[in-house]
Order: sequence, then structure tokens, then C-alpha cells
Amino acid sequence: MIKTIEGLYRATRMFPYLNQLIFVFPFYAILVVNGLVDSVYSLLLVLPFMGIMAAGGIYNTICDAPFDPKYKNPITRGDISKKTTMIWMLISIIISIILFILFYKSYVAFIIFLFYILLWLAYSGFKIRFKESVLGPFIASFIGYLAAPFILLVEFNYFNYPSSFLLLGLYIIYLAHEIKHTIVDYDEDQINNCKTFAVLIGRKYSCLLEYLLLITGFALILGSSYLLGNSFIFNIIFVILFMISIISTVSYGLKNNFNINEVLFNALPYVLTKVFIIIFACLIFDLPALLILFIIWISLLDKYL
Repeated sequence: MIKTIEGLYRATRMFPYLNQLIFVFPFYAILVVNGLVDSVYSLLLVLPFMGIMAAGGIYNTICDAPFDPKYKNPITRGDISKKTTMIWMLISIIISIILFILFYKSYVAFIIFLFYILLWLAYSGFKIRFKESVLGPFIASFIGYLAAPFILLVEFNYFNYPSSFLLLGLYIIYLAHEIKHTIVDYDEDQINNCKTFAVLIGRKYSCLLEYLLLITGFALILGSSYLLGNSFIFNIIFVILFMISIISTVSYGLKNNFNINEVLFNALPYVLTKVFIIIFACLIFDLPALLILFIIWISLLDKYL
């Protein structure tokens, strides 16, 4: 029983997804200060996304079982059966849809949510398997990070230049992040004949595209911060930090002839992005510095600390 529960947890891939759902935070802050959200119960709006992320992770585990090394996949290790995993995936989807119907009012948001579910499943399987195509990172950036904020904005019909710049900028940054993952996994994917983005495009061009996307994304989120009236010092500090992170990432890539691994040098832009959006939101909320540090620590704990 314990082995099955542990296998299910591993199949869900990092439940409850604080690393992903932290991207809701700045948009939630914008909605609160504009009077569109006035209750702590509105935090329940993220619950449907937890269930779908769990279902997507489970389905990815099922679809990757024939390709993954035994140590990497709870199904191939024998921790859990494919049938049990599939049942829990369906339960997660059903619960998430029910929660969405309970908490959301917009029909447009609901339609997008259903499309979001289909994208999660098509990303790993459905005989489409977007993850093994040039579209993989584009889909992954949306479903993994920005779908929840986007649907939240749709629910409240709140799109202006600051929120749109922030949404688009974060999408572009995490598109770069997903491309980087395919570069890091390049050798393993080639061995397993997985046609991921970097395998199809090549390491060099994938790295160059990542760098270009990072610059574009940083410009957009800094523009959003400027338009919202965040302090000049805050914006200047992050201009400098983002420049340092890009130089670090590019230098690491060039030094290693674009044969990169997951190290601080090329993770720095994404760490700083999370720090940026947390402080960004906390400044809007006017939260004390100690609480800001605590939120940053919690959001980075499972991966970087």
C-alpha cells in the first residue's frame, strides 16, 4: 500500500506544484489591488489546476514508461500498475472539472480549461505526443506555468498592458526554460530516439533561441513592472541581475560548446524570474520584507535550496 502511494506521488511529478502555481501570485495580486478579488477563499481558484497537473504528470508517467530507464519511472520499477495509475488520472480529471465548475463562472474560462486538459494529455500521448515535436516547449510552457494565470485573467476579464506584458513575458521565459530542458536531455533523448525540440533543431540553435527568448521575456516583464509603477530601484536592480544571468548562461553555453547540464550558471535566469515575480507581487501587496524572503524560500526550496 505504501509503495503504491509513493508510486502515485512520484507519478504526479512534484505535487502540489508550488513551483508552477507561484506564477499565479503576481496576477492574483493585481486582481486584488484592483478590487476584482476580495476574499481569501478566492485562493481556491488554483485547486482545479493542481488536479490537472497531477493528471498530466500521471499520464506522462504512463506514456513514458516504455522509454524511461527503470529507476526513473514508478511503473517500470513496479511500484504501481498502469491500471491503477490510469484510474487515479481519471479521478484527478473528474475532481478538477467539478472544482472548476464550482469555483468559476466564465463559460469562456471553462472552454479554455477543457482545452488545457486536452493539451496536457496530448503533450504526452493521445498518439500526438507534442513533447516529441518542435511544439513541445511551446505547449509545456503554457500548460506547466502560464495556463492558470491566463485562465484566471479570463475569468475576471482583466487584460491590460501590465498584465498582458507580464503574462507574455513569463510565457516566453518559460518557453526558453522548456527548450533548455530538451538541450540538457539531448544525449538521453537521442539514445531513446525521442524527437524532442533540441534533437530536431540541434543543440546550438536551441541554445541561441533560448538566449534570445530570455532577453525578450525579461524586457516584457520589466516593462510590466514599470507600467505598474513599481519602484525605480527595484526595476534597475533586476535589469542588472537579469543582465548578469544572461551573461552567465551564454558564457556557460559557449564555454561548453552548447553541451549543457542543469547547473546554477544556466538556471540563474529562471531562479531570478521567480524571485522577481514574488517581490513584484509583494510590492503590490505592500508586504513586509521578512515575509517576502519566506515566500521566496518556500518557492525555491524543492529545487534550488
